[in-house]
Amino acid sequence: MSEYSVIVFCREPEPGKVKTRLSPVIPPVHAAYLYEALLSDAVDILLSLDEADKYLFHTPNESTFFDRYRSFGIKVVPQGEGDLGERIARAMRSVLERGRGPAVVVGSDIPLLTADIIRQAVSLLSRHDVVVGPSRDGGYYLIAASSFHPGLFSEIPWSTEIVLEETLKKCRSLNLSWTLLGELQDIDRPEDLLSFVEELRSGSFPEPVRRRRFSRAAEGLYPYLLRLLRGR
Repeated sequence: MSEYSVIVFCREPEPGKVKTRLSPVIPPVHAAYLYEALLSDAVDILLSLDEADKYLFHTPNESTFFDRYRSFGIKVVPQGEGDLGERIARAMRSVLERGRGPAVVVGSDIPLLTADIIRQAVSLLSRHDVVVGPSRDGGYYLIAASSFHPGLFSEIPWSTEIVLEETLKKCRSLNLSWTLLGELQDIDRPEDLLSFVEELRSGSFPEPVRRRRFSRAAEGLYPYLLRLLRGR
C-alpha cells in the first residue's frame, strides 16, 4: 500500500500556451519544447517514488496528451475549473479522501526538484501540519499536508510576489503549524533560464541534474540567450 500521494500540476506543452513569459526572447515553439522537457523530468521523478501514489493533474481539462502516462501507473486527472487555489484545494481534497497518507503537490517547472526533496516534505509532516517549498519569485513549488484544510488556498493573490507570505498568514490564522523546505528557482523569465544555464555550466549542480532532459535543452540555447540578454 502506498505511503503518500504526489500530485504534479501540469499543462499540455502547446506552443503559445506554456512558459509565455519567456517570450519574446524565446519563440513559443522553443518555450513549449523547454516545458515539455521539464514535464518529462518531473514524470521521471514521480516514477522513481515507488512508495507513492502518483497523479498528474492537468490543464486544459479536455487534453488527451497526458493519457500516454496511464500505462506507467500514473493517475491522470483534469484540474477542473476555478483559480489556482480552487484547483489545488480540489486536488488535495480528492486525494486525501482516499486515505493513502499525506498529499504533496508540486509544480512541473522546477529544474532542481528531486525525489529526496519530496520525501523530506513527507517526513516533516510528522511534526508539522503543512510543509511548503518556497520559490525565489515569492511563490512556492511544493505544498504538503496530511489533512485537508479548508481555507488554506482561498483568497491568495496567485501569480504575485506575496503568494508564500499570504499562504503562511493563512496557516497562522488557521492555527496550522508549518515549516519551509529549501528555496528553489522555477523557470518563468528569460533571465531565470540564463541564470540556470550559467550555474549549470559552472558545474555547481550535481551530475543527475546535468543529465536531465531540461538541462540539455536549456544549455543548447545558451549562446542565443547570452547574445540577446547580455549583448555578447
